[in-house]
Amino acid sequence: MIMEETIAIVACSSLRPTIESIDPTVKVEYIPHELHESPIDPGDENAALDQVQSAIDLLSKPHRPYIGLAYARSCSSLRKAVSRETPIVAWRAGDCVDALCDRPLGRFGEAKQPNTYYLTPGSIEAGIDPYKCYLAYRGETDQLVESQRAAGLAPTWHDANRLSSTAISAGRPGEDLLRSQFEVLVGGYTRVVLLDTGVVGDPHRAYAHQIGEFLGELGGRPLEVEVQEADLTSLEQLIGGVSLDDETLDIAQPGTPLGDIEPQSTRPHPSPVPSHD
Repeated sequence: MIMEETIAIVACSSLRPTIESIDPTVKVEYIPHELHESPIDPGDENAALDQVQSAIDLLSKPHRPYIGLAYARSCSSLRKAVSRETPIVAWRAGDCVDALCDRPLGRFGEAKQPNTYYLTPGSIEAGIDPYKCYLAYRGETDQLVESQRAAGLAPTWHDANRLSSTAISAGRPGEDLLRSQFEVLVGGYTRVVLLDTGVVGDPHRAYAHQIGEFLGELGGRPLEVEVQEADLTSLEQLIGGVSLDDETLDIAQPGTPLGDIEPQSTRPHPSPVPSHD
C-alpha cells in the first residue's frame, strides 16, 4: 500500500509563529532569516541556497503533493533550487513582508511602501534588525534578550552567526562613529509598521515602539509607529493546499530548477526597497 505524504513547507524562521498559528501540524523546515538579508549586509545567498536545497532534499518524496517555498525570492541563488521527486510551489513575493502586505506585488515581487521599516512577530523574535545590530556592536544584546524573555517572547535572533561574527570582526567603534554609520545605513526611515499576523501581543507592540524611537533618533525626527493587519492569503494557501495549475504561483515540476520556469523579464531581483521581515 502506497502512503500519501502530506504537504511540507520550507520557510523563513521569521514565519514560525504565524505558521504554527495557522496549522501547528504542518511539516516545516525553517531557514534562518538573516541569510537572505540583514541591515548591515545583503545576506549570504550561497548559504541560503545551500540550506533551502538541503531542506528540499530532505522533504522530497514521490507521493508528496508539493513542497511549499516561503522564503525570500529576492535571493537570486534560489533560482537553482530543484526537487528530485516533488513539485515545488513558491510564492512570488520578494520576501516574507512582501507576501504579508495587503498590496499588489510589483515587478520585483515588492509590496512594501518606501521609507517604512516593517516588523512581524516572527522577525522580532528571530530576525536581525538595525537596533539589534547596534546593540551587538556595543556588546549589549544580553539585556534585550532578557527583557524579551521576561515579556514572554522566545528570542532566537541572538544566536544568529552573522550577527555575532560581524560585530566581533568589526571591533568596538567609538559611539560617535557607530551612530554616524548607522545614520547613513538606516537614518532615512519615517515610519515603522508592525504587521499583525494574528499573534501580535503587547511585547511585540512595545518593541515596535522601541525600534521606532531608535530609528527616529538616528534620523532626527519622530517616527510614526502603527500596527497593520497582515494578509495571510498566500501563506494559508501554501499550507492548506493549492492547485498545481494556479497561475498566481510559481510551480517547478520535479527535476526543473525554480528559475527555469520563469520568463527572464519577470524573474524576481533584489527589491529596491529595503527588505526587512
